[in-house]
Amino acid sequence: MNRKSLRVSVSLLALSVLLVASVWASAPVSPVLKGGTPVGDDVLPYAPDRIIVKFKDTSMQLSTLKVPRQVGAVAPGTMTGLASVDALNQQMRVVQISRPFIEPKNTAEARQIGLERTFMLHVANGVDIEDAVRRYSADPNVEYATPDWRAFPAVVPTDPAYVQHWGHNNTAQLPGLDW
Repeated sequence: MNRKSLRVSVSLLALSVLLVASVWASAPVSPVLKGGTPVGDDVLPYAPDRIIVKFKDTSMQLSTLKVPRQVGAVAPGTMTGLASVDALNQQMRVVQISRPFIEPKNTAEARQIGLERTFMLHVANGVDIEDAVRRYSADPNVEYATPDWRAFPAVVPTDPAYVQHWGHNNTAQLPGLDW
């Protein structure tokens, strides 16, 4: 093979790789379920009905929000005692405030990272989550706000011994897990 034909072959290979990569990159986000499929339904990368908000320490001291520290525990209402946050809650049509995380065994570490100041705000259908995150993030009582991001397990590791690891596909031990 001469140099010219080698260059043409390499160029065609590079063009093919770019074409395949562009098709792959334009594919919709598809959660892997029950073995996966090459295409799936378009889904948002975050939950369409909730955001996670962490209040500043000084704001939490002024708040009247009382929610037990168990995952899923729900506040008795949607008022926090912080005027600007309560106004946002009404504008964003918050219907429920709950705890998004389990209570860790290391309570000192949990306190240091502020888990007790972190809440999930459930909003009514049709609320623009990205706009809600922007507006809560701009509030002086809020340390951060983020969508409730979804996780899509989609890759098998390159570990050559992966198939010998018994637990990767053993769903019987996690009966409550629902991707």
